[in-house]
Amino acid sequence: MRVVSGRDLRHDGTVAGSDDSSRWAEVSQEQQLRAGDILLRRIFSPQSRNNLRVAEVAANDLPLAADNTVVTLRADAHLGGPQRLVAVLFLRSPLVRRYAAGLSIADLAPSILSDLRIPQPDAALAATLEGLESARSQLENWKNESEAILESVFEDESAVIARRRILVSGRRLRMRVEAAALLDDFSHQVRTRYPHPIAYRWSDVQVLLSRGLHEAAYEAILEAGEVLLCYAALVVLSLSSDKGLRLGAVGGIRRRLSRGGTNGPGFGDWATILQEAAESRAFRRIPDGDPLTDISRAFAGPEATSARLRLAQRRNDKAHLRRVDAIDLPSAIQEAHADLRSLLEQASFLADMPFVHVTGLRWDALKRIAQVEYEELMGDIALVPSRQRLYASNDLEVGSLYLGNEDGRLHLLRPYLLRRRCPICRSWETFHVDNAPDASTVAVKSLERGHADVDPALRQVLEHAGLLES
Repeated sequence: MRVVSGRDLRHDGTVAGSDDSSRWAEVSQEQQLRAGDILLRRIFSPQSRNNLRVAEVAANDLPLAADNTVVTLRADAHLGGPQRLVAVLFLRSPLVRRYAAGLSIADLAPSILSDLRIPQPDAALAATLEGLESARSQLENWKNESEAILESVFEDESAVIARRRILVSGRRLRMRVEAAALLDDFSHQVRTRYPHPIAYRWSDVQVLLSRGLHEAAYEAILEAGEVLLCYAALVVLSLSSDKGLRLGAVGGIRRRLSRGGTNGPGFGDWATILQEAAESRAFRRIPDGDPLTDISRAFAGPEATSARLRLAQRRNDKAHLRRVDAIDLPSAIQEAHADLRSLLEQASFLADMPFVHVTGLRWDALKRIAQVEYEELMGDIALVPSRQRLYASNDLEVGSLYLGNEDGRLHLLRPYLLRRRCPICRSWETFHVDNAPDASTVAVKSLERGHADVDPALRQVLEHAGLLES
């Protein structure tokens, strides 16, 4: 079989193919390389500014062996995919190059490498790396497929036959590329990858703007901004409640709801919750990777704060009949739209937090695993297919909304966000508590269309959650 040396290890992490200078030898079974082995060029110049040559053996490289100018690393069986990927990335990093240069060595012997401490990823980083590696692999497959089609152009008897075959075989590939290109369009990202209430409101804005309905578009922009902050604030309340963290802003909402009447929480309350979460010392102790960390930080920067304050002022002006003059309306729309887009860009992490409606659950007590049926409410289309997944707990509620995070866990959003049929438009929508007009009634409002409903049974739940006084 072929025997590779240090010169065969490429900078792109692959092993060079055979050529006229390749060496071949009979090699015993225990000295043969395996798919997944990590190869390092043993000879290293301390003065070099290049990172270490680190290549990974692929299945199509085999059979293969390495000579003594190569150091072979083989992962233990217990090492997971993300941990292994981090180890490879670390070995290719400037950190290891500087480590080797600091030792003033020219030979990266195994004894030298054995003293190197390899960092390990936490669950959130591991999940992210797995997603990136899967995307890289898929893109590589598409690239290979495209090259195979191009190389087959002259295999047919005529140009007509070649065109027909290439047109058919390349159609799916072209559709993939067109779909991927759309993701560079921010508006498309929001419409397809943000939680449904936010995506729906954004699509409504885009439609009204395209039709030249300026007054309606201006109002839709302000409402979309409020829905974005409302969704984020209610998610913060839910997640902080799970962790036993208290927010002072909840007290103001509780007192207002408990007094009765039709004045419920609004734009200012949602902004106050997000601001308090960003400034709270208790929230700063939450580790990176936790959804609460991303949300509390997203709206705390100067750009997001300025955009939020301007939208809040416009919303307040409209509520107090300080309307924008028709002459000033185009510029007001442009400025408000830019502020809404700025907030949505700050909230891009929401695309990685699935908004989930659990519709079924079947628990296997012997295997200690649940088969969960759910709908992922991402994008501006409310009608989505049902999905299934395994879940290592049976504490999920059928009919309730959940927030997913990168490690696959689901966080209950009830009673802050509710999924129910709207009594006005008869469609499934996302509701939140709006007001409590009397001692027996609780009114809820739809995030998607602003329609209202009442739910007397919700009062006791809100008292338990601390949003209503007993």
